[in-house]
Amino acid sequence: MLELQPLRGLGPLLFDMTPAQVRAAFPEPEMYEEWMGGNLNDSILFRGLICGFDKCDASGPLPRSKLREFRVSVARSDLSFEGRPLREWNKGTLSALPALADAQPAGAPSISIRELGLAFDFDEGGHVAFAELWRPE
Repeated sequence: MLELQPLRGLGPLLFDMTPAQVRAAFPEPEMYEEWMGGNLNDSILFRGLICGFDKCDASGPLPRSKLREFRVSVARSDLSFEGRPLREWNKGTLSALPALADAQPAGAPSISIRELGLAFDFDEGGHVAFAELWRPE
């Protein structure tokens, strides 16, 4: 499982890694998926996962750039948070966690905790659809 680890990273991928270190630690094929959107020159893309870096040019992240953020889709079944598969979390179960309880008003479309560099977006049924993890500055 790839565990979302606030302030640290995602599974074997740790904040501040270079593009070469990310590719070595995560030997999956790189691929683009429709949900990822555009303007991703600063990113390395994997199935259900965007790894964002702090410096890039038109061809991609620069060799000495540092890993700063992740965006993941629950379509990737090997994601977990707090030891539980990410797709099992919903707005209610996340809001019950002490660190997230006061993150956003009940009707908000997402939960975001800046201090932890962590955010969750939900589908129409209230289940996690996407998660973001970033290094707070």
